[in-house]
Amino acid sequence: MTTPTDEPIIRMTDVSFSYNGQPVLEDVNLAITPRDFVTVLGPNGGGKTTLLKLMLGLLRPTRGTVRMFGQEPQAARVRIGYMPQHAQVDPSFPVRVLDVVLMGRLRKGRRWGPFGRDDRRAAMKALADVEMEPLARRSFAELSGGQRQRVLIARALVGEPELLLFDEPTANLDVVIEGEIHHLLCRLNRHIAVVTVSHDVGFVTHCVRTVVCVNRRVWVHPTEELTGDRIAEVYGGSLRMVRHGNHESASGGAACPSS
Repeated sequence: MTTPTDEPIIRMTDVSFSYNGQPVLEDVNLAITPRDFVTVLGPNGGGKTTLLKLMLGLLRPTRGTVRMFGQEPQAARVRIGYMPQHAQVDPSFPVRVLDVVLMGRLRKGRRWGPFGRDDRRAAMKALADVEMEPLARRSFAELSGGQRQRVLIARALVGEPELLLFDEPTANLDVVIEGEIHHLLCRLNRHIAVVTVSHDVGFVTHCVRTVVCVNRRVWVHPTEELTGDRIAEVYGGSLRMVRHGNHESASGGAACPSS
């Protein structure tokens, strides 16, 4: 099934969500198009991860509608690659890199193993896409933090999704490795839509086209409309922002107010 290029792949309409009666998100209206690169920014507890879980169908809105590729989120999961903030892979478990990536084929609805030729071919391609193919037979436990993140990105890719969702993909990485992961996601975005969640304003790199500010409510801006002052309003205090140049940068734009 192919999504028309002029139709949003994510559409949220008048969405609100509460935990035990406490509002977490209110009146969210959001549309994301194919091949977009979106960074979701906001303070801890502002609702960023909740927004992602609503897209995945892991949570249902208290009010409003969520559509992924024009479908209910649960029906569209096969078209989405997801990497959670805390990946459920014990780094000390004796498993090969290739086996970790193959776990991503289980979301197709099949049971564990034996994996076929097509599965292994898809896994090796995903590893090649993240420049980890030479380490396919290496133990996952032997990898560095940055290498593990690349393998987990490959696991999200192996199902050949049309959309990638990442929750804090550069958490706990040093600045050099963080930059390499940014570059990798930019490269993947040439062929697939990418949505990343981050509390780090430094994640607004040159290839990010859209910034979604989340602090119970949601505000959407093209990257060139984002300034340090506007980000500070979302975080509710003073903030120093290091900008990564955008070749389409421009001044001005709407504010990202705090709730």
